[in-house]
Amino acid sequence: MDFNPDTWGTVADWVGGLGTTAAFLVTGFVVYRDAKERRSAQARQVAYFLRRPTNFIYKSLKGEEVRVEFFVSNMSPEPIYDVVHYHHLDTALGILDYKDVILPQETHALANQGYIPPEVVELKGSPPLLRFRDNSGHVWIRSVSGYVHPAGKKWTNQALPADFNKSAPGLDHL
Repeated sequence: MDFNPDTWGTVADWVGGLGTTAAFLVTGFVVYRDAKERRSAQARQVAYFLRRPTNFIYKSLKGEEVRVEFFVSNMSPEPIYDVVHYHHLDTALGILDYKDVILPQETHALANQGYIPPEVVELKGSPPLLRFRDNSGHVWIRSVSGYVHPAGKKWTNQALPADFNKSAPGLDHL
C-alpha cells in the first residue's frame, strides 16, 4: 500500500482533521448538556417539603400517630401549573391534592395536611410525590427527599429511578 502524502495527506493533516472532529464532538456535548440544564432550571427551583411537629420523635417512639404537613414552594421567577400531590398504590393512583397554578414566590400548603392513608405507608413505604408542569411545558416529578425527574407522557404508571422517593434520612417514619 502506498502512503503517498499527495494521496493520503501528511501527519499534520490527519492530526488537524482529528482535532477538528474532536472539537466538534466536544462542542456538541457541551451544547446538549447546557440545554438539559436550562430545561430543568425551573424544576430545580420548585421545593416540595414536609414539616413535622416539634414533638415528632417523642410521639413516634410512643407509637402515637404523627401528622406531618406537606408544602410546595415555587421559588422560580415563573409560575408552575397542574400541581398534583399523589401517591401510588399497587393498583391505583391516589390524588391527595391538586392546584392549577402556583405563582412565583408562593408557598402552598397541600390540602391533605399530612394525612397519608395507612395502605400507602404499609404497602409502599414511601411518601407521596409531587407532579407539576413548568412554564416551558415540561412535566416533572419531585420527591420529598429532594430529587426531581422528568415525567413521561404516562406519568401515572412511570417507573422512577431506584430509591427516588426513599433516600432521605428519616422518611420511613412519616
